[in-house]
Amino acid sequence: MNNREKKDLIGNNLFRFQAALKQSRTSLQKYLKKNYYEKWMNDHLLSALSIRTTLVNSMHHFLGREGLLNLEKLQLSPFIDPLAHYMEHVPAISYKGQLYVTTHSMIYAKFLACHNPIKVQEPTREASGIS
Repeated sequence: MNNREKKDLIGNNLFRFQAALKQSRTSLQKYLKKNYYEKWMNDHLLSALSIRTTLVNSMHHFLGREGLLNLEKLQLSPFIDPLAHYMEHVPAISYKGQLYVTTHSMIYAKFLACHNPIKVQEPTREASGIS
């Protein structure tokens, strides 16, 4: 499927979606609220996210005390992501006169890790639980 066919397919799907909304006498806002917002903003999900946040924070705290550093994936960068070449449009924002683009790879974190040597101690077989 070439780019023109992909655009036509997306356009046709959007047209059918809008027609279905109109036929059911609802709005995009009501559709999103019913099918997404109400499912994502409920007490069960908020409780699960609270537990996950506590777990992740505790792991970061413990591993930090043990000397393990965490390299987060860059989400925005002033440099074009070299692995986003397949994308037709890379989302970007301008902040204080600098254009930032979204990144899709871990290349910058890997670059940072490779150029800032960190001593990593190999676990012993006993410590890893492998016998």
